[in-house]
Parts: sequence; structure tokens; C-alpha cells
Amino acid sequence: MAARVSLAISAVLLVVGVALASLLPLDEPLSQVLAGYDPTLLMRLQHFELRHFDAFLWQELTVPVLLRPAWILPFGLGVVAGGCALSLSWREGEPSVRRRPGR
Repeated sequence: MAARVSLAISAVLLVVGVALASLLPLDEPLSQVLAGYDPTLLMRLQHFELRHFDAFLWQELTVPVLLRPAWILPFGLGVVAGGCALSLSWREGEPSVRRRPGR
């Protein structure tokens, strides 16, 4: 069951990543795409992260992700979810190895 959910999430994220790569310029950063939807979103995100977390999160994680092309985040998460689905389905099909008592 978990493998199917991961596979569905992977498929959706990969389709979103490919759609963004084909509809937008390949090098358009995620920050520009988000600012196009809501101009105050990035400022609110920064205030939230600085208020509730350390400045390290904003400077070392969020800003580099926002500077990458918009299609990389959903595509990368789709690849990770696909790997999880593959790992979970491989374990489900694995026969259990049990020893019989007395042997």
C-alpha cells in the first residue's frame, strides 16, 4: 500500500517537474515563479523562518533552493519518491526468511 502511494506521489511530482520545464524558461528560478503568484510570499516565508527557526535554515537551505530553476524541486522530489516506492515494493515481494525451531 505504501509503495503505491509513493509511486503515485512520484508520478505527480515528475509530471509537474516536466510541465514546469516545458512551460517556463529552463533557467527561471523558483523565487520568480513564486513571486509571480504572490508578491509577498517570499517575504512572509523569510519572516516565518527567521522567527521560528535559526537564520541558518533561510541562508543555507531556502535561499539556494529558491535560486535553482523552478522545475528541479518537484522533479528531484519525484525521483526520491520513486526510489522510496521501488524500495518499498522490493521489500514487499521479498520472501521472509524464517528458521524452523529445532533446526
